[in-house]
Amino acid sequence: MENYVTLKVREIPEAVRASYSDLRRDPYLEFRERYRRYANFKLRLSADRSQVSISRLAHKPYYQSKTYHETLGDIDRQFEPIEADVTGIIAECTANVPLDVDRDYFLRVHQFRTLAKNDDSGKCVPEGPHRDGVEFAVMVSIDRQNIVGGASQILADKTASPMFETLLEPGTALIVKDTDVYHNVTDIELVENAKLGHRDVLLWGYIPWEESRYKELYGELVEETKTIDVSAYRDKALN
Repeated sequence: MENYVTLKVREIPEAVRASYSDLRRDPYLEFRERYRRYANFKLRLSADRSQVSISRLAHKPYYQSKTYHETLGDIDRQFEPIEADVTGIIAECTANVPLDVDRDYFLRVHQFRTLAKNDDSGKCVPEGPHRDGVEFAVMVSIDRQNIVGGASQILADKTASPMFETLLEPGTALIVKDTDVYHNVTDIELVENAKLGHRDVLLWGYIPWEESRYKELYGELVEETKTIDVSAYRDKALN
């Protein structure tokens, strides 16, 4: 069984691309090169896998245990909410994720911009090789400007050499079975003669709703709900 796959995302709305210029600096990191926004969703794939129902949940802090983030685990991290409509991108990629059709999933969704400037490298993943504590993780490249590096890596464990490495160009997604492998992203650096560069990514993970603390935390608090037809998007499914 494959535990990762890449695929092309057919459409990234211009409003989503533009929204990355209004992310807020991550206050929990010592370095100042990473900016982000965060949102929570509840999702279900229809029985015939042709439709995704997705609901925006009330905004809450982001939480990970120290099992998955040794430095910033076990604390509630406050981030500004995502303002752009990213549900179309999420739905398209979901068509290629082997979710159970008889259960709801909780999604933790992040917008990230990592900067490269002067002689400093931009750290895309400060914690290094890691798991996110989800069933499946999806990373979508939104934009790259004036940079080299930022290669996505898949590893069997934290200390292993990468079994797979790829540079995700804008409009490309990487889907990973987070329970089976670790993932990492190399640092970015400026291209020659450039003064500022960035790497923009949309990232989220699927957690079975009934298996997580979020069932009690969120209840049924929903801000908006939509159903999206994904019957044309099953291009290269992760089996």
